[in-house]
Parts: sequence; C-alpha cells; structure tokens
Amino acid sequence: MAKDQKTDPRAASGADRHIGARIRALRLETGTSQEALAAAIGVSFQQVQKYEKGVNRVAASTLMEIARALGVGVEALYPRESKTGSREIWLDDPQAQDIGAVMGKLNAEGRRLLLQIARSLAADEKLRIKDRK
Repeated sequence: MAKDQKTDPRAASGADRHIGARIRALRLETGTSQEALAAAIGVSFQQVQKYEKGVNRVAASTLMEIARALGVGVEALYPRESKTGSREIWLDDPQAQDIGAVMGKLNAEGRRLLLQIARSLAADEKLRIKDRK
C-alpha cells in the first residue's frame, strides 16, 4: 500500500463520532454552552466543536473531565452494547446525524417534543429494528 493510501491509525472512527455526538447531546441537555464546557475542561471552544463533530479523538483524561463537567459518568459517553452484543447501528447513519443537528437547533421544549415523537415511533413494531440473532 502506498504511503498516501495508508490509513492513519489515529484518525477518528465511528466510535469517536458517537462519543462526540453524545458529548453534544449531553451538553445541550444540561444547557451548557460550548464555551462553558471548554472553560471547564481547559480547551478552546473550537476544540470542543472538533470533539463533538468527531474530527478529533478525545483523550481518556479529557473524556473524564468532560463527563465530570456534564455531571455524568464517563460510561454515558460510550456506545452501548445491545442485548445481541452489536454496537448501535446508527453511529455512521447520515440521517441520525441530521437528527442530532436538528435537535441542536431546538430549545428545551422542542427537544422534549422531538424525543416524545421519536419514542412514539420506536414503540411501533412496524418501524422498529428487529434484533439480530
């Protein structure tokens, strides 16, 4: 493989993008601005943007600081395992990322309503993902 075709092992992965999305969702849920989170963990707000977009990977120590600043356990930032052991399938789904972007534009009431709609849709057997065996 040519050097320019080599994949950078330090490049962000689907899990890194998921962690970034979880940071953003929890930050919005707590009403914390990017600037406030950045100040709490000692980085620039641009760096927080890069973490949230999954452009930059988050070091373990920084992940702990982010979790502490957002008032959650660090496990809340990691992808969850399903009962079948598979990772959440939407990590790289563009539509799921669009939902996250839309949610980021809503105030608390709008986010509450969107979540209520999503839960209603997820309760419908015809719309739900079937567990893989």
